[in-house]
Amino acid sequence: MKTIILTAALLLIFPPVFGQNTRQDKKAERKALKITQQMEIKTAVENKNFKIKVNRAIPLQGGAISLTSPYDIAVHNNTATAYLPYFGVSHYVEYGSSEGGIKFSEPMLHYTTKFDKRKGYIISFEVKTPKNYYGITINVGIAGYASIDINSLYSDSINYSGELLFEEEK
Repeated sequence: MKTIILTAALLLIFPPVFGQNTRQDKKAERKALKITQQMEIKTAVENKNFKIKVNRAIPLQGGAISLTSPYDIAVHNNTATAYLPYFGVSHYVEYGSSEGGIKFSEPMLHYTTKFDKRKGYIISFEVKTPKNYYGITINVGIAGYASIDINSLYSDSINYSGELLFEEEK
């Protein structure tokens, strides 16, 4: 009985440390994961092969709107594809048009990237559709979160936020 009590007391005072990670191990794992994620983001941006799943829209006028349906913008090689809702003022709408939102799959013009240590990647390009012209700026943070600013020729600008997803090589 004394042995059991003595063993229990020793285990409470000196807990076993076998198989446990130390703080340095956990810190090193987090740092390695962060570096791996940054390299994936760099590769995706430089190869023009990524998709951003949008979960929030912020129109020029009014508050932020949480999105529950799947909306995204994707870049693959020299083509940009967008399926996004639009909340704001359109200054020109074709008569009888029932189509809304920002939808296109067109070649990109003037694709540029810039890296900032603190902010991450700043990607900008333009897309010309048969009915509109869009100037798009995407800010991708080092954690993989993205902010998308879209300026249109015929509509108020709008901002979206979401998360970067990596496209599989085809």
